Amino acid sequence: MTEGFVDFIRFKALTFLLVFCGVLTSTVSAEEQVRLSKTFELGQSNLEQGLGLYLEYLEDPTSELNIGSVLKTPPSSWTENRAETPNFGYSRSTYWFRLSTHNSSTGEPLSRLLVVDYPLIDQLEFFRVEDGQVIDRQLTGDKFSFYQRPLLHRNFVFPINVGAGERNEIYLRVKSEGAVQLPLSVWEPQQFFLIDQSELVRKSVFYGVLSVMILFNLFLFFSLKEAPYLYYVMFVFSFLLTQASMHGVTFQYFWPSSPTAHEMAVLLGVPGCVMFASLFSRSFLSLAYYAPKMDVFFKVTTALGALNMLAAFVLPYRMATTSAVFMVAVVSLGCIFIGPYLWFKGHKIARFFTIAWMCMVVSTTVLALNKFGVIPYNFFTENGLQFGSALEAVLLSFALADRLNRERQDRWKAQQKMLLEVRQRRHIEETMVYDATHHSLTGLPNRTFLENRFTELLKNGVFEEKGIALVLVHFDRFNEINKTLGHLRADQLLKKVCLKINNRVQQIPGLIEVELSEQTLLGVAVVEGVSVAMLIDRRKNENIIRTANGLVEMLSTPIEYDGLAIDVGASVGIAYYPQHGRDADTLLSNGMIAIDVGVNASDRITQYSEEINPYNARRLTLMGDLRNAVNNDLLDLYFQPQVCCRENSVTGIEALLRWNHPLHGFIPPDEFIPIAEKTGTINLVTEWVLDKALERVSELNQQGLQIAVAVNISAVNLREKKFPRLVKSLLKKYAVDAHLLVLEVTETAMMQDPENALLVLTTLNHIGVKLSIDDFGTGHSSLAYIKKLPVHEIKIDRSFVMEMDQDKDGSIIVKTTVNMCHDLGYEVVAEGVETLTSCDNLKAMGCDYLQGYYLARPLPFSELLAWLTDATSHQSWAGGVVSDTAK
Repeated sequence: MTEGFVDFIRFKALTFLLVFCGVLTSTVSAEEQVRLSKTFELGQSNLEQGLGLYLEYLEDPTSELNIGSVLKTPPSSWTENRAETPNFGYSRSTYWFRLSTHNSSTGEPLSRLLVVDYPLIDQLEFFRVEDGQVIDRQLTGDKFSFYQRPLLHRNFVFPINVGAGERNEIYLRVKSEGAVQLPLSVWEPQQFFLIDQSELVRKSVFYGVLSVMILFNLFLFFSLKEAPYLYYVMFVFSFLLTQASMHGVTFQYFWPSSPTAHEMAVLLGVPGCVMFASLFSRSFLSLAYYAPKMDVFFKVTTALGALNMLAAFVLPYRMATTSAVFMVAVVSLGCIFIGPYLWFKGHKIARFFTIAWMCMVVSTTVLALNKFGVIPYNFFTENGLQFGSALEAVLLSFALADRLNRERQDRWKAQQKMLLEVRQRRHIEETMVYDATHHSLTGLPNRTFLENRFTELLKNGVFEEKGIALVLVHFDRFNEINKTLGHLRADQLLKKVCLKINNRVQQIPGLIEVELSEQTLLGVAVVEGVSVAMLIDRRKNENIIRTANGLVEMLSTPIEYDGLAIDVGASVGIAYYPQHGRDADTLLSNGMIAIDVGVNASDRITQYSEEINPYNARRLTLMGDLRNAVNNDLLDLYFQPQVCCRENSVTGIEALLRWNHPLHGFIPPDEFIPIAEKTGTINLVTEWVLDKALERVSELNQQGLQIAVAVNISAVNLREKKFPRLVKSLLKKYAVDAHLLVLEVTETAMMQDPENALLVLTTLNHIGVKLSIDDFGTGHSSLAYIKKLPVHEIKIDRSFVMEMDQDKDGSIIVKTTVNMCHDLGYEVVAEGVETLTSCDNLKAMGCDYLQGYYLARPLPFSELLAWLTDATSHQSWAGGVVSDTAK
């Protein structure tokens, strides 16, 4: 038993040893098999072979390794490549690739081409190693001149010669700011150039298709001047530039000595595609109308595309290309969304757009995913974009053609519709023109028609010598008639009156027809609501006044209407061409001015002249010049003394405004004060006068003279509730007692707005200012109203005082006025004292104060001071009598 057990143990040990040796042998054989399987066998039969699965790679994050250090790197540091095309996306690392080759053919060496089918590698360094020694080295890449390549080809091609049975190791050092990928293959030279020619022909067809699309649509753009064609051309051109640059064609044929130009072509082409695709989409699909939100989206992408193009000049290559490729994907997704969206909403033009961008998006998305390393390099990733983009360019061109065709159809339909509507539109236009040139109620020509007719008459120049008379007739009582009969019945009466006067004027010699229609001759035009005008040739009718009288007489006869005899009344204004105006508008305006002046003067017929025009150029000029004179202190203030009869001394002065115009000379107050009241400048004028007058009183006070100053104020000032505050502030400004200021106001001014006048005058009285009624006896006030006013004195108008010497009745009026005022408790000032007799008579009547040229004329302040000094010394009031009717 023992021996059998020992034999059994020996048998088991021997069996285990044999199994272990077999496993070990098989392991070694497997490792050798793997090593041998990673060596690429060169032979006569392999004319083309991809080498991706035969590669090993080593990542160098610091880019510090060189070929010497790489050769010493242990095998465990190398990583087996398991993809047909190594693709690391955008990486900052340097990558080393190793390929082992063996010429398995016997008897002869082999010549092969090692091809890197990716022209966008920045730096590509080729090393061929035999027995640990570098026997061949080449440095190239798109950062170097094209002429530095071993073989002048758009891709990187390295010729290799391997002897029979020879083993070599090939190392490739790859560094790029773009996507890092290495589509490596080996080719038999003749086979390579044969296939390469086919590839070049295919690319040329692709470039040719895009070029034809560019030229064709560029021609359409120059013909049609429509933006979508230009955007399409620029988009296709940017895409063509990008593709040709990525294929290495532009580098080879356009700028082989300029790597920078090659790099910028890619950096500008890709964002150019983004910008012009966005512009094309917005314009072609009319997104601002059909999809406003997407229009904003493409506006943003357009701006980003433009910024990306600018950034290409300053940003690093990797950042610029990454952002550009990202924007391509975003815009592509936007286009593929908006096309079906609009198609679904019934926008037919979006059909071709959708299909075209579907082709483009698929190929672009694949390319983008390849560049980011998501999917491997293959034939479709590198060439699918060509097919997709060419198909897209053709389809988009079809879309533009379809758009053009649809627009042509729409225009044709619009033209047909327009032709159908021409007759109706023509009728509407004729109606509109008729309505615009005729009075709606009477059907007679209106002011516009008359102006056009007048312009037409002046073209031949026959009226320059004798001229034309424009006779304007205004129906005075129609306002009253409207209120009595109502508008509807009054309108019918107006129609009857106008037709009557039109029939009458046709008998007037020299009448110029306003409108000659097929039915009748129309000789008058309705130029205002109740005014008609006619034109008379003065060569044929020289007595226009007699003609106007005939019209007035005709219209003075009551007109029978609805059982009533109605007198419409008439006023006539006449203006002549060319004396009173060289166009109808001016003549009509002057004719209306003549009517207004005639109505105010109760004249039925008035001929225009510059003398009666209250709106002449001088008055208009003075309106602006007066404000300028106030603002620039160009007015003057004169002072006329007032003598107290009881004390025989000067107790007051009246401030009188003077204006010496630089162009027109002296302007009397009764001319510019009404202008100031109409334009609102009177408030500025009054404030200026008060300010200067109180300033002078303050100077007199400083010299020991307690003299009051009288200032005239306007009816406009009495309507200003702020006026008392202005007076109070000026009194405070110059520290003048309120009783030294007398404000003179006329009866007429007070009666324009009695309630407000009473309120303002009462407030001024509370301040302590004295109030005087100026020009008493010439206005329309009543003693009952005057008794309510806080008035201190009454100023008798100069017209009564100046007639005392010649008219006994005038003397009685003055005496009666003085006595009445005293009885009412008012002091009396007599102005216009120009003779010694008047002075003595007024003193005898008990008048309180005298003012006039016999005592002193209005003086500038400097002369007033001298006069006061002399008067105080001699008590002499003698002065020259000077005629001055204006204050």
